[in-house]
Amino acid sequence: MLKTLTTVAVIAAVVVPSVHGQTQVLVSQPGGAANGGGFGLASSTNSSVFPQRGGDNITIAMSGSVTHVTWWGQAIDSSTFNGDPNPTANIVSFEIAIYEDNLGSVGTLVGSATVLAGDVVTTADGTQGFDGSDFFKYESELGTPIPVTAGGHIISIAAVLSVPSDSTFFIWQYSTSGADDGVFIDAGGGLVFDPGSVGQGIGDVAVVLTSITAEPPVTAEWIEQHLRDMSVAVLALDLSKFDAPNSNAAKGRRKAMSNKLNAAANLTAEGDHAGAIDELLSILQKLDGDPNPPDWMFPGTCRDDLRDEIAEMIALLLLL
Repeated sequence: MLKTLTTVAVIAAVVVPSVHGQTQVLVSQPGGAANGGGFGLASSTNSSVFPQRGGDNITIAMSGSVTHVTWWGQAIDSSTFNGDPNPTANIVSFEIAIYEDNLGSVGTLVGSATVLAGDVVTTADGTQGFDGSDFFKYESELGTPIPVTAGGHIISIAAVLSVPSDSTFFIWQYSTSGADDGVFIDAGGGLVFDPGSVGQGIGDVAVVLTSITAEPPVTAEWIEQHLRDMSVAVLALDLSKFDAPNSNAAKGRRKAMSNKLNAAANLTAEGDHAGAIDELLSILQKLDGDPNPPDWMFPGTCRDDLRDEIAEMIALLLLL
């Protein structure tokens, strides 16, 4: 019993996360110690001290939905150019907007999101600003994903300040990992391309756009059918894969494993998920390399693949 419980715990901890979702990086233009410049682009929506919003042209690698945004920067005091140790000082929220790229100009708004400062995860990124203060990495999950298509776009990330007249505002860290082709600046007349920093290795700002999508929930019907398919596949395995004293014994072990997979499918169809898991665990115990009880298949890819697939079926049953 202890071995069975331990096996279930290991499967739940290790296998289940692998079936939850898929991560795709749509834009990778990071900052930080490896790629970030020591200063950045002022970017606020309502600062009366430094009335400027920033943007950058980006290339989205594939179509998808932006679910997570990471950017780099710091809150800075314009009167001293000292960075604030609080990365969201005087910041209420961030406005994130993605536009179409209209031949190098800002096109139609594709989508936007407002992220409260309190919902942003911040960590010091290892880069220092003018005064040796830390730049920070800002990370946020969007409440509503922004669907995008592959190709050129323009992104703007700007802070909404609590006190617009305060000297503290947000600067968006430059990145050396982009195309080094300049940035967009809005000083009241809309985002306009400014190639002024080209050639200095800081012609872009630091941002990563990610799509993390949950896979469709697996149904009991799907698991049932997959177990039946596995039952047929096991019955077709070559007898040389089975560790048995003779060919008749090998046939018996192959047939028994196939029957157990089919029994697990039947139990799944009946809604007895615990019973199905027990059937599958009884097969796993004969494929796990532990001599007690002895394995029914020789070590190798065939045994390991079957063991892993059964473990994944158990993990999926645990999710039901």
